[in-house]
Amino acid sequence: MTSVVPVYDGYVLRKGIMRQSLGGDVLSDQVLQQFQANGVDIVPQYLVAKKSPVEPGQKAIVTLRDRPATPSFHRMMQMRVIHDYKESVCQVSESTYNEQNINGRPQKPYELPDGYNLNFGAERFKIPEIMFNPKDFLKNPTPEQENFVGLPKLIFNSAQSCDIDFRPTLFSNVVLTGGNTLFPGFADRLHWELNSIPHSYKVKLHAPGNTVERKCGSWLGGSIMASLGTFHQLWISRKEYDETGSSIVNKKCV
Repeated sequence: MTSVVPVYDGYVLRKGIMRQSLGGDVLSDQVLQQFQANGVDIVPQYLVAKKSPVEPGQKAIVTLRDRPATPSFHRMMQMRVIHDYKESVCQVSESTYNEQNINGRPQKPYELPDGYNLNFGAERFKIPEIMFNPKDFLKNPTPEQENFVGLPKLIFNSAQSCDIDFRPTLFSNVVLTGGNTLFPGFADRLHWELNSIPHSYKVKLHAPGNTVERKCGSWLGGSIMASLGTFHQLWISRKEYDETGSSIVNKKCV
């Protein structure tokens, strides 16, 4: 989930809140599809008993353990590998994606738990590019995903939904948080894209230097809110939740 939430003088401007179900999980699924399209199966570490070195791009030579597991556990362990791949290899182009320029960028090697390895080039840029250009880079989109817009457009639409007097302050205080913002080049690209959209506002991005703070910003914010003396006013009863569902959290707490 990607959320853009305008805040002015400590108050959330509800009419400017923008959300779409495009986030880290979608990118992880796209990585999995990318490997599968190339005939590569992601074998989690818990299944690897023994492996032998192979040349880049060659089929893995691996002995697997007979270790039955539930589909959910297997999926979780696969996602751990994919998360490590994203954090180790993926990068955002600092300006509009250009295949010719990207092919000239250095490749990065990565080895899967079963020993399969490859030097990744353009494909390592295509995954995070989904955040900026989902229509061109999202493979096999669902009907909902076909209507997704890039993050810069989502931010612009959010600011434009707010009072015109608030917009200069909003554009000059764009705060990045969440794991996807940690891709190398993400902040530079977002700044470049926001300045490319026609408007008369000065754009300034703010991003905590501590990676843990950015990755766990939602949890940290929730823990601070829960420690406030007025937090009991935001409590949600079982009856309220049963009547409304999870959307009651946004209505009552945001």
